[in-house]
Amino acid sequence: MKTKIKEYRARYNLTQEKLAETGRGVMLNLRVDNLTEFLEQLRSKGVEIEDRIQEWERGKHAWIRDKDGNRVELYEEILSTEQPWVEC
Repeated sequence: MKTKIKEYRARYNLTQEKLAETGRGVMLNLRVDNLTEFLEQLRSKGVEIEDRIQEWERGKHAWIRDKDGNRVELYEEILSTEQPWVEC
């Protein structure tokens, strides 16, 4: 695996810093209880937060960047009060 990574970096002239800038590689996903509150805590500590929050019926997603420029996804699950089945 390390050989393939070295070949990829050499082929595209990518250094570790360039990979971090592009956000390529591994992305970490973290589940949080309250996305809005957690983002406010991170913002108050100077963490880089992407502008958009994606919401859908099962949850909310937001993205931040760590100190190396790697993208980290934050996810708040929204639990449905509806039953997923029909009683007969």
